[in-house]
Amino acid sequence: MLDASKVLRRAQNRVNYQFKKIERRGVRASFRLIPVALNHCIRFLLSAVATIVALLPALVIRIVRPFILIRFGYFDARRMGHFSVDIGTCLAQQSLFVPKRKAFDLYFFKGVPANNQLAKMATREFFVAPFVEYLWAANRSLPFRDSHTLMPAIVSSQSRDTNGVLYKSKSRFTFSEEENLAGREFLNTIGLDNCSHFICLNTRDGAYLKEYLGESNWDYHSYRNVDINNYRLAATYLAEKGYGVVRMGKAVENSFNVNNSRVFDYASSEYRCDFLDVWLMANCLFCISNGTGLDSVSDIFRVPTVMVDFIPLTHLHTWQDAITLPKHLYWDRENIKELVLSEVIKYGFVRTEDYVQSGITIVDSSPVEILSVVTEMEQRLTTGINDTDLDSERQSRFWELFQESEHFAKYHGFIHPRNRLSQHMLRENVAWLN
Repeated sequence: MLDASKVLRRAQNRVNYQFKKIERRGVRASFRLIPVALNHCIRFLLSAVATIVALLPALVIRIVRPFILIRFGYFDARRMGHFSVDIGTCLAQQSLFVPKRKAFDLYFFKGVPANNQLAKMATREFFVAPFVEYLWAANRSLPFRDSHTLMPAIVSSQSRDTNGVLYKSKSRFTFSEEENLAGREFLNTIGLDNCSHFICLNTRDGAYLKEYLGESNWDYHSYRNVDINNYRLAATYLAEKGYGVVRMGKAVENSFNVNNSRVFDYASSEYRCDFLDVWLMANCLFCISNGTGLDSVSDIFRVPTVMVDFIPLTHLHTWQDAITLPKHLYWDRENIKELVLSEVIKYGFVRTEDYVQSGITIVDSSPVEILSVVTEMEQRLTTGINDTDLDSERQSRFWELFQESEHFAKYHGFIHPRNRLSQHMLRENVAWLN
């Protein structure tokens, strides 16, 4: 039978949501919400009817299970990061784990896709259709549901590749010849076609969440935001070495004006589109980011990442080919006493107000620090870089302390062999490794 309590709870939540809107706006101003409320009711009723109808094929699927296994799953398409990891890890898992019996997997997108290009590429590799949502709901209401269920990464691992499937599998999405041609033509248009490689720069601010997910208050995430101006020095360094630098972003608070023709502010340009968002992040030499969601595209295409101003360190992307430079945490506003690693792990908060209430001041990395970690990644990928015995010892000490924390078992599993902390940071902050 269908779970009546869940159905009623969903309906009640939607009604309560509309009443809260009326309270905020006033009754007169809320008359325009009536069509919206009616639309929700109609969609809910149609969904319930469709799910009931889907019970019959769900039952038939159980009957034919000895001959063919039919499973239902979904991809959480609403946020770029979750969407990327969901489809990327699923593709990798398919190549690594072959079912013991013949299986046919059906998927649907949960929510409106945050990126149409990702959705397009997903439909090339998987069977994705809207009607599968009703089969999924019907299946979850019947016995033996787990045998016919595929859980996305957002549910099974919080969108974290804790099993290292991206490292263990070479399977990845491919672009068509037409798409690759369009990407190269774009580079030609902005004058980067003569660069041997380009690097994507993707920094976090509050613009995207406010513009595209403005119904919620995202201020609690503000501790993760950074100042794009701190990245000018690193961008200039890369450009002077002959690399193209493309500043990414779907919505940004400030433009990125660097006096070098090889640095292009794509995020503020007329060229920004879903296709180029994906193509650029998938084809750059490496990307510079802060853990924004868009960098998950580079992740599923196995593009190395420089994680700058990453916070909280407890959520370190251990499965990536990445070098991380975390933000600085201080016990007072005078920035005198910096938290050591064990304290950084202990106070790995995920809300801005928690840092404030604990008396912790968050300080972004300096332009020189950012330049150092970007330089390190560039050299490791090209000419190579020497690690002294002391450098290796410090990296080992970090992992020793990191894996001893209670957070490690919760958020981590697989550690990429090239995942490391900034060499410069560990050299300059010896006392931090405590």
